[in-house]
Amino acid sequence: MTRIMKVFAAFLLLTAAGARAELPDLTGELWSVCGWDGRSTWHDTRLVFTNQSPAKGGHHLEGYFDWRGSRGSFGREHFQGRLNSDGALSLQGVRLEESLNIVTSRYRARLSKTGKALLDGVWLDGIPGMWAAVRDGGRGTAAKLCEAPNLSV
Repeated sequence: MTRIMKVFAAFLLLTAAGARAELPDLTGELWSVCGWDGRSTWHDTRLVFTNQSPAKGGHHLEGYFDWRGSRGSFGREHFQGRLNSDGALSLQGVRLEESLNIVTSRYRARLSKTGKALLDGVWLDGIPGMWAAVRDGGRGTAAKLCEAPNLSV
């Protein structure tokens, strides 16, 4: 098999497996988050990706959530994580600052095909919950995602 045929075959394999040719840069703009954990809504939360760097099979991510819950909980949670080439997102909270009644957690979601939303999200620690986010400059428009089939609340 020629080199060109091998490259083309690898491209077809990645495409068939759902991989994206190029991952979008998630940094540079605020994301609005909505969430629900059975007790509180988290519709006034913001997400910031401060760093994104290429890594094998995807990108390494760093950033933070500015959490605001409907029952008075709040705080900044810094995270590290990964965006896989298929759009699967996994984050791990590493530390809190200026917080009340929140804990660091593990997060999972999937990047939309447009790269402008994180859908079908869950957090796994503390009181487990569901979340979604939209890249809207922090305008708070993510709540609509929590009312859609993307996130059943």
